[in-house]
Amino acid sequence: MKRTSSIPRTLHLFDPYSRRYNIRNASFETLFPTTAKNAIQGLVNAAPVIDNEQCKSAYQFASALTLDQLINFQYELIELCPNVYESIKYLNITTWGPVDEFMQIWYSRFIDALWEKIQAKALTCKCVLYENFITAAASDPALLLFLQNNYDPNLCVINDQTMYKWYQFLQQPQIKNRITKFLKIGDFSIQVIEAISKGYLTEARYNLYF
Repeated sequence: MKRTSSIPRTLHLFDPYSRRYNIRNASFETLFPTTAKNAIQGLVNAAPVIDNEQCKSAYQFASALTLDQLINFQYELIELCPNVYESIKYLNITTWGPVDEFMQIWYSRFIDALWEKIQAKALTCKCVLYENFITAAASDPALLLFLQNNYDPNLCVINDQTMYKWYQFLQQPQIKNRITKFLKIGDFSIQVIEAISKGYLTEARYNLYF
Protein backbone atom coordinates (compact mmCIF):
# COMPACT_ATOMS: atom_id res chain seq x y z
CA MET A 1 0.00 0.00 0.00
CA LYS A 2 1.31 3.42 -0.87
CA ARG A 3 1.63 5.96 1.90
CA THR A 4 -0.94 8.71 1.66
CA SER A 5 -0.36 12.34 2.50
CA SER A 6 -2.69 12.00 5.50
CA ILE A 7 -0.15 9.93 7.42
CA PRO A 8 1.86 12.06 9.88
CA ARG A 9 5.59 11.82 9.31
CA THR A 10 7.26 14.12 11.87
CA LEU A 11 8.93 12.38 14.81
CA HIS A 12 9.62 14.40 17.95
CA LEU A 13 12.94 12.64 18.55
CA PHE A 14 14.38 13.74 15.23
CA ASP A 15 12.84 17.18 14.81
CA PRO A 16 15.43 19.28 16.73
CA TYR A 17 18.25 17.56 14.87
CA SER A 18 16.85 17.28 11.34
CA ARG A 19 20.05 18.40 9.58
CA ARG A 20 22.20 16.06 11.65
CA TYR A 21 19.65 13.28 11.16
CA ASN A 22 19.63 13.77 7.38
CA ILE A 23 23.42 13.64 7.20
CA ARG A 24 23.64 10.47 9.25
CA ASN A 25 20.67 8.88 7.56
CA ALA A 26 22.34 9.38 4.17
CA SER A 27 25.32 7.27 5.23
CA PHE A 28 23.43 4.81 7.43
CA GLU A 29 23.50 1.90 5.00
CA THR A 30 27.30 2.05 4.80
CA LEU A 31 27.41 0.84 8.43
CA PHE A 32 26.25 -2.60 7.29
CA PRO A 33 27.32 -5.38 7.26
CA THR A 34 30.52 -4.90 9.27
CA THR A 35 31.19 -1.32 10.46
CA ALA A 36 28.38 -1.07 13.03
CA LYS A 37 28.72 -4.68 14.10
CA ASN A 38 32.46 -4.42 14.78
CA ALA A 39 32.19 -1.03 16.50
CA ILE A 40 29.35 -2.14 18.77
CA GLN A 41 31.21 -5.33 19.64
CA GLY A 42 34.14 -3.20 20.77
CA LEU A 43 31.89 -0.92 22.82
CA VAL A 44 30.17 -3.87 24.51
CA ASN A 45 33.50 -5.54 25.27
CA ALA A 46 34.69 -2.34 26.96
CA ALA A 47 31.45 -1.72 28.88
CA PRO A 48 32.03 -1.23 32.63
CA VAL A 49 29.27 -3.71 33.51
CA ILE A 50 27.86 -6.73 31.68
CA ASP A 51 24.29 -7.77 32.53
CA ASN A 52 24.89 -11.33 31.36
CA GLU A 53 27.10 -13.31 28.98
CA GLN A 54 24.49 -13.11 26.22
CA CYS A 55 25.18 -9.38 25.94
CA LYS A 56 28.57 -10.12 24.45
CA SER A 57 27.02 -11.63 21.32
CA ALA A 58 24.28 -9.03 20.71
CA TYR A 59 26.48 -7.18 18.19
CA GLN A 60 26.06 -9.97 15.62
CA PHE A 61 22.51 -8.82 14.85
CA ALA A 62 23.71 -5.38 13.69
CA SER A 63 24.91 -6.93 10.45
CA ALA A 64 21.95 -6.50 8.11
CA LEU A 65 19.47 -3.67 7.54
CA THR A 66 16.33 -5.75 7.98
CA LEU A 67 13.38 -5.62 10.36
CA ASP A 68 14.17 -9.10 11.69
CA GLN A 69 17.72 -8.08 12.55
CA LEU A 70 16.49 -4.87 14.17
CA ILE A 71 14.04 -6.82 16.33
CA ASN A 72 16.72 -9.28 17.41
CA PHE A 73 19.33 -6.60 18.06
CA GLN A 74 16.93 -4.37 19.98
CA TYR A 75 15.81 -7.28 22.16
CA GLU A 76 19.25 -8.78 22.74
CA LEU A 77 20.97 -5.48 23.57
CA ILE A 78 18.38 -3.04 24.92
CA GLU A 79 15.85 -5.36 26.58
CA LEU A 80 18.18 -8.06 27.93
CA CYS A 81 21.21 -5.85 28.59
CA PRO A 82 19.90 -2.47 29.82
CA ASN A 83 23.01 -1.68 31.85
CA VAL A 84 25.30 -2.33 28.91
CA TYR A 85 23.11 -0.26 26.60
CA GLU A 86 22.92 2.62 29.06
CA SER A 87 26.72 2.70 29.21
CA ILE A 88 27.28 2.72 25.43
CA LYS A 89 24.26 4.46 23.90
CA TYR A 90 25.93 7.87 23.70
CA LEU A 91 29.27 6.48 22.51
CA ASN A 92 30.16 6.74 18.83
CA ILE A 93 30.15 4.09 16.16
CA THR A 94 33.51 5.03 14.59
CA THR A 95 33.11 8.64 13.42
CA TRP A 96 29.50 8.15 12.26
CA GLY A 97 27.68 8.99 15.49
CA PRO A 98 26.22 7.59 18.74
CA VAL A 99 24.68 4.15 19.16
CA ASP A 100 21.38 5.73 20.27
CA GLU A 101 21.04 7.66 17.01
CA PHE A 102 21.96 4.50 15.12
CA MET A 103 18.94 2.85 16.75
CA GLN A 104 16.62 5.81 16.06
CA ILE A 105 17.49 5.87 12.37
CA TRP A 106 17.14 2.10 12.12
CA TYR A 107 13.64 2.37 13.65
CA SER A 108 12.76 5.13 11.19
CA ARG A 109 13.38 2.83 8.22
CA PHE A 110 10.21 0.91 9.16
CA ILE A 111 7.85 3.79 9.94
CA ASP A 112 6.01 3.51 6.64
CA ALA A 113 5.54 -0.24 7.06
CA LEU A 114 4.00 0.32 10.50
CA TRP A 115 1.66 3.05 9.24
CA GLU A 116 0.51 0.74 6.45
CA LYS A 117 -0.53 -1.86 9.03
CA ILE A 118 -2.58 0.78 10.84
CA GLN A 119 -4.11 2.08 7.63
CA ALA A 120 -4.99 -1.34 6.17
CA LYS A 121 -8.20 -2.99 7.36
CA ALA A 122 -8.65 -6.68 8.12
CA LEU A 123 -11.86 -8.62 7.45
CA THR A 124 -12.99 -7.78 10.98
CA CYS A 125 -12.80 -4.06 10.07
CA LYS A 126 -10.10 -3.61 12.68
CA CYS A 127 -6.72 -2.47 11.36
CA VAL A 128 -4.18 -5.11 10.43
CA LEU A 129 -1.83 -4.10 13.25
CA TYR A 130 -4.48 -4.75 15.91
CA GLU A 131 -5.37 -8.07 14.30
CA ASN A 132 -1.68 -8.95 14.41
CA PHE A 133 -1.81 -8.39 18.19
CA ILE A 134 -4.81 -10.72 18.48
CA THR A 135 -3.07 -13.39 16.42
CA ALA A 136 0.11 -13.07 18.51
CA ALA A 137 -1.93 -13.57 21.69
CA ALA A 138 -3.50 -16.83 20.53
CA SER A 139 -1.46 -18.85 23.05
CA ASP A 140 -2.17 -16.43 25.91
CA PRO A 141 -5.89 -16.67 26.81
CA ALA A 142 -5.83 -13.77 29.29
CA LEU A 143 -4.15 -11.39 26.86
CA LEU A 144 -6.36 -12.55 24.02
CA LEU A 145 -9.52 -11.89 26.04
CA PHE A 146 -8.21 -8.44 27.00
CA LEU A 147 -7.53 -7.54 23.36
CA GLN A 148 -10.90 -8.78 22.19
CA ASN A 149 -12.81 -6.91 24.90
CA ASN A 150 -10.86 -3.65 24.90
CA TYR A 151 -10.53 -2.69 21.26
CA ASP A 152 -10.36 1.08 20.75
CA PRO A 153 -11.31 2.10 17.18
CA ASN A 154 -9.17 5.23 17.57
CA LEU A 155 -6.10 3.02 17.31
CA CYS A 156 -6.98 2.48 13.67
CA VAL A 157 -7.86 6.07 12.74
CA ILE A 158 -5.11 7.97 10.94
CA ASN A 159 -4.47 11.40 12.48
CA ASP A 160 -1.89 13.21 14.60
CA GLN A 161 -3.04 11.30 17.71
CA THR A 162 -2.72 7.79 16.29
CA MET A 163 0.78 6.96 17.49
CA TYR A 164 0.04 8.51 20.88
CA LYS A 165 -2.94 6.15 21.18
CA TRP A 166 -0.69 3.21 20.33
CA TYR A 167 1.90 4.33 22.85
CA GLN A 168 -0.77 4.51 25.56
CA PHE A 169 -2.10 1.12 24.48
CA LEU A 170 1.34 -0.44 24.94
CA GLN A 171 1.65 0.98 28.48
CA GLN A 172 -1.34 -0.97 29.78
CA PRO A 173 -0.38 -3.56 32.44
CA GLN A 174 -1.92 -6.42 30.50
CA ILE A 175 0.66 -5.79 27.77
CA LYS A 176 3.49 -4.01 29.59
CA ASN A 177 3.86 -6.59 32.35
CA ARG A 178 4.00 -9.72 30.26
CA ILE A 179 6.33 -12.45 31.57
CA THR A 180 8.03 -12.50 28.20
CA LYS A 181 8.63 -9.22 26.44
CA PHE A 182 9.49 -10.91 23.18
CA LEU A 183 6.12 -11.04 21.44
CA LYS A 184 6.12 -10.89 17.66
CA ILE A 185 3.29 -8.74 16.27
CA GLY A 186 3.12 -9.85 12.66
CA ASP A 187 6.59 -9.02 11.38
CA PHE A 188 7.13 -6.39 14.11
CA SER A 189 7.78 -6.72 17.86
CA ILE A 190 6.20 -4.89 20.78
CA GLN A 191 9.50 -3.15 21.49
CA VAL A 192 9.96 -1.79 17.96
CA ILE A 193 6.34 -0.60 17.77
CA GLU A 194 6.79 1.16 21.11
CA ALA A 195 10.06 2.78 20.00
CA ILE A 196 8.48 4.14 16.81
CA SER A 197 5.32 5.38 18.55
CA LYS A 198 7.42 7.06 21.25
CA GLY A 199 9.08 9.12 18.54
CA TYR A 200 5.74 10.77 17.77
CA LEU A 201 5.12 12.06 21.29
CA THR A 202 4.90 15.83 21.60
CA GLU A 203 7.54 17.46 23.77
CA ALA A 204 5.10 17.84 26.68
CA ARG A 205 4.01 14.21 26.47
CA TYR A 206 7.58 12.98 26.04
CA ASN A 207 8.64 14.88 29.18
CA LEU A 208 5.65 13.47 31.04
CA TYR A 209 6.60 9.89 30.26
CA PHE A 210 10.37 10.31 30.50
